[in-house]
Formats: sequence, structure tokens, C-alpha cells
Amino acid sequence: MITISEARKIIEANILPLPPATVKIEEACGLVLAANVNARYDSPPFDKSAMDGFALQVDKLISCQVNKLQISQIIKAGSVPKPLEAGTCAKIMTGAMIPAGADTVVLKEDVVEENDFITITRDLKKEEFVRIRGAEVKAGERLLDEGAILNSAAIGLLASQGIVEINAIGTPGVAILSTGDEIIRPSKGASLKQTQIFDSNYYILAAGLSLLKLQVKDAGIAHDDAGVLRSKITEVLNSKIAIITGGVSVGEFDHVKNILNECGVKELFWSVAQKPGKPLYLGITEAGNLVFGLPGNPAAVATCLYEYITPAIKKMMGYKNIWPRELIAKLSQPINWKRDRTEFVRGIYKDGVAEPIPENESHMLKGFVRANCLIIAEPSESYEAGKPVTVHLI
Repeated sequence: MITISEARKIIEANILPLPPATVKIEEACGLVLAANVNARYDSPPFDKSAMDGFALQVDKLISCQVNKLQISQIIKAGSVPKPLEAGTCAKIMTGAMIPAGADTVVLKEDVVEENDFITITRDLKKEEFVRIRGAEVKAGERLLDEGAILNSAAIGLLASQGIVEINAIGTPGVAILSTGDEIIRPSKGASLKQTQIFDSNYYILAAGLSLLKLQVKDAGIAHDDAGVLRSKITEVLNSKIAIITGGVSVGEFDHVKNILNECGVKELFWSVAQKPGKPLYLGITEAGNLVFGLPGNPAAVATCLYEYITPAIKKMMGYKNIWPRELIAKLSQPINWKRDRTEFVRGIYKDGVAEPIPENESHMLKGFVRANCLIIAEPSESYEAGKPVTVHLI
């Protein structure tokens, strides 16, 4: 049995980022940029008006000591203006190009408009309400750095430069296999027979992995028969990541670990000093595909998803910070049950305080619905109200 820290180090040492791929920008949100991207155009691409108002030359206005100007043209966004006539102004809309000869925009509310003339009612500053060409970025300058995680703003920035494809680190295909004679899938009209339970584990994993925009293959359910399991496991080993729930402990019908060994999967670790999720298994195939074996209890599956599977996938996707965000909080109430290994206690974190959730057994999911953190409780320590604790945000 290894520690949580040792399991993390094994994941970091054995997982490499996937090769880059060309991706359409509309499919790239959440991916990691594999190469620097430079701007193709100045941004803004021309001097433009930041507001609806009137474009004019403020220096001329000041030198002539006048505050009344004739409107010589109207400029809307997308139109090419004529050069500004001396001693006049141009009515201009937001986003429209500033005409040659103008350097400032006065707002509509700061003038009195009458009979094609305006009277300015306040002092003006040069380049006020003008967005200067190249003020944000100039053509050829760095737009986004290699390693950037592409959010919606980054996608929009790329689009604003006419860039429709980028090189990003790829995403792994994932296959999920549930095991157990007692497991059935929920479906419309389905009802449980004696000794049966609905398979929640597949849905926990598929829903969680959907946040990373992964292609998830449903490999179905394999019953606790060595021959059936071997056939199903052989199939899922072709995926970049195979996740198998149930059958990885030491029970008489827990065949998964032995079958993986027979299939040539190299064991990286099995059994972590933690609760829930002690029998967690990680292996790697000759082709470099990862295999996670999870215990069948749903809370253990959810914990391993947050603490190990998601970080491993993020490492494959090129993320630098892969582990759950860690904070220090004060306990709102004691954690007073006995522990023989490190425990991930479901909790609610708010304003520097962590509240343990009572429903904390491995088979219980209800508490996870309310949880936004896992409180780390070590077996050798006591945890009274007010004690500082480490929490992992989920």
C-alpha cells in the first residue's frame, strides 16, 4: 500500500502530454495551446469611435476658440468616411472609423444639436473616446502563449484575428466499464429485482469527464465471470484511458486485477492508504494506454475521479496545474470518528470555514451532492472545531 503523495508522484512520472492536433477554434475551448500564436492584424485595426457622438479635431477647436461646428457627414460602423472638412464635425456611431483630420469624439449628451450644427457644452481632451489603432495588440506581436488554456475569451480573441484553426494538445478517448452481477443500468420503466442495484458509477464518471470535453465510450456492464470480464477488458484496453469500476479488491470474485496482469498491463500501483478508494489501481499497457481500476462504491468512484483520474487526464492534455486546488480552512465542527488511513471527508467550504458532511460512507452519494470540497483528515491527528485543515476544492 502506498501513500497519496506517492500515488501522485507515480502519475506525474508516468503520464506525458498527448501529441498536438489541429483543432477548429469552436471546438478548442478548454484545450491547451501547443504553439505560440501571433497577431495577424493590429487591434483595433483602425482608429474607431468608442461611443456615439461627433468626431472633430480638438486642437483646431481650441486654437480657434469656437464651440460650434457644422455636421458635414454621418459615419456609421462599416462605412469608409471622407476626410473631415475644415471647421466641421462628423456625426459618428460606436465602432465607426474616425475620419482623417479628426482626433477626438464628443458624446451626444455633451452637445446641443440643432439645424445640422452642434454646440459643445464642455471642455474636451485630445483622443477622448477614440480607440487608437493597435492599442491592444499590433500585427506580429504575441497574441497567446504556448501552454495557454483556451477559454471563451481566448476563442473570441482568435476569431477577432481571423484565425479559425490552432494547434492544441489532444484529448484522450476514454472507455468506461462497469462490473458486477448485481449491477443494472437505469432505463425508462426499469425496476430493481432482489439483490440488484442501479449502476451510478458510469454516470458519475461520464458526467465528470464531459466537463473536459472528452469522447467517452460506454463499454457496458460485465458480470463477475472471468471469461466475460477478460473479453470486455481486452476491448477497453484499446482506449487511451480505460476506467473499470468494481472487481479490483481481494474478494473471491474480484477478477479484474488478475485479468489485467494476464493481458500484459504493467501495474503502476494498487492500493492507496486512503478512504474511500483504498483498492485504487493504475496500470499502463505496452501501447502506453492507462488503466484505472476503481472500487465499486459510488463515493469512492467520485473521490478517485476528483483526486486522480481528472488530474491524470489534465496531464495528458498539457495542463501544468493538474491537482485539485488546495486551501487551508478552519473546521466548523469536529471530525471525531476513528480513521486508520488518510480520509477524504466530504465538506462544504465557505469564507475560510470547512463544514464536514455527516453522510460520509463509501456507498453514500447524497452528501457529495452538497459538497464543494474534500477535507483531508489524517489518521494520526485529532480534529476539533476550529482546527486548520487542508481542503481540496471540487
